[in-house]
Amino acid sequence: MKEQLLRVDGVSVAYGGLRAVTDVDISVAAGECLVLLGPNGAGKTSLMHAIAGVVTPASGDIRYHGESIRKVRTEKRVARGICLVPEGRRLFTSLTVEENLRLGRASRRNKHVDESIELVRETFPVLAGRWKQSAATLSGGEQQMLAIGRALATSPELLILDEPSIGLAPKVVADVYRRLAAVLDQGVTLLVVEQNISALELATRVQVLRNGVIVSSGPPQTYRDADVLADAYLGAG
Repeated sequence: MKEQLLRVDGVSVAYGGLRAVTDVDISVAAGECLVLLGPNGAGKTSLMHAIAGVVTPASGDIRYHGESIRKVRTEKRVARGICLVPEGRRLFTSLTVEENLRLGRASRRNKHVDESIELVRETFPVLAGRWKQSAATLSGGEQQMLAIGRALATSPELLILDEPSIGLAPKVVADVYRRLAAVLDQGVTLLVVEQNISALELATRVQVLRNGVIVSSGPPQTYRDADVLADAYLGAG
């Protein structure tokens, strides 16, 4: 049995008096890809921010390698191997591709950043051809690959991706997910938050979040059935 890398127990996230996430339980085993599906406004980003340390849960606990990290600061979570690729990419657009990737030096976890960057070049060869270009000149798909590559340069153990397909054409989404499959093969554990069902091709397990609560869990093939997906994802039927 694979080690349970991440466990979220009864986590709620609130902003003022408004709850975005209510009593959510999820777990991620080492080496797997858990896909968290849900419509816009379901609370997916709030949950990812709680795991990454961007926000503090109103209640519940988050355990990493069995140890509570609920009160651990974001930068220390990165140093322990948790890295978030946020929605919207948030690149330094005035910097070159190489300079964005070398921000991985900021992670105390990664003592071999040059090796990590070379692995990024191999995983995303399109970036190698844009090495000295500013991030602002890249296409949307290339920017998403750069955002993922920047996270990989920190040598993460758990990579969290918030809506990696957002704003991308279907062919580009397919290419991004092919590259993520290579990342998974490299031994990086993935937690992917999506609205796009293209993520099912990468998933080992799926959970559906709607209105801040988990409403469905199962293997990815279950959600390829349109009726099942509509019921779980949209609350139809």
